[in-house]
Amino acid sequence: MKKRKTLKRERVNRELTSIFKYPLTIVEAPMGYGKTTAVREFLALKGTPVIWTSFLSEDDTASWFWERLAAEIGKFDEAAERRLKSLGVPADTPQTTMAISIINEMVYKPNTTLVIDDFHLARSMRVTALFRRFVMEMPDDFHIVILTRDTTNLDITELSAKGLCNVVSQNMLRFTDSEIRDYCALMGFTAGENEIRKIGDYTGGWISLIYLIMLGMERGIPVGRNGTINELVEKVLYNAYDERIQRFLLRLSVMDNFTAEQAVFVTQEAKSEETLKKLRRENAFIAFDEAAGVYKIHNVLLDFLRGKQKDEEERAALYGRLGEWHLARREYRTAYGYLCRAGET
Repeated sequence: MKKRKTLKRERVNRELTSIFKYPLTIVEAPMGYGKTTAVREFLALKGTPVIWTSFLSEDDTASWFWERLAAEIGKFDEAAERRLKSLGVPADTPQTTMAISIINEMVYKPNTTLVIDDFHLARSMRVTALFRRFVMEMPDDFHIVILTRDTTNLDITELSAKGLCNVVSQNMLRFTDSEIRDYCALMGFTAGENEIRKIGDYTGGWISLIYLIMLGMERGIPVGRNGTINELVEKVLYNAYDERIQRFLLRLSVMDNFTAEQAVFVTQEAKSEETLKKLRRENAFIAFDEAAGVYKIHNVLLDFLRGKQKDEEERAALYGRLGEWHLARREYRTAYGYLCRAGET
């Protein structure tokens, strides 16, 4: 299976230069549109200092997020990390003022950019309100980028009215026919102009589906003849692996994200870490978030796996072990949620 490569898109990079013109940039698009890749590649190209963190799941609490954010800030300023962790998530106006003061006093280079990925998973109004305040009071050479599938948990009306916020939509991230052509060449895939137009029309420029379509065409599956995305995922991703790895993937699918150690405990697969590394090398739909230290299964594949997992008894056992994992780490609310799903409460 061909590992997906990243196409340098000058058009997208030109659009993303707006990041440095606003305190806040929101990149909003559905899953699989390449939000994270586009922003990461652009900032790397610019050599911009980056503080990168993300929300890991809907169960992510404000305090866990704050700890990770402080740790990332600590890579630039250890004193700021200690002060932010000591402060904790601001609960009122004085504490919010203190947090902003700490960040304003940080030692950082101009155009340092704080990126918050998967912001649609944020459920704490304290966090969303906090970032609105941050945007209004951050220095001119510090920028915040939020990557999200939607903005329902963000009230940006006031920020937009004041010219403090820029929104980058999925239309900018869609692959054009010329970019599809360049991507095919990058991947070593031969496609005629007619096929490229068909790919563009069928996928709407959605890169995750473009990649799947290309893999399918290599296996003789014509564009548009796959029925559903799930059918395509099954044919070109899932069926490419033996029964052991298929079973491993199905077991992993009960988790939104996971460490290698957690995968061993929940799936009872001793070779979990080795298998995860293999999947990560071979499969663009298994990623490792180095900042958070966790693996993530791309939602296109994750949705397929969860629909494929029909064994209710095994699923309950997996949820039970996942609950035990969190319970052992005193993450009681998360543990309770999984134990409920396992039918153990």
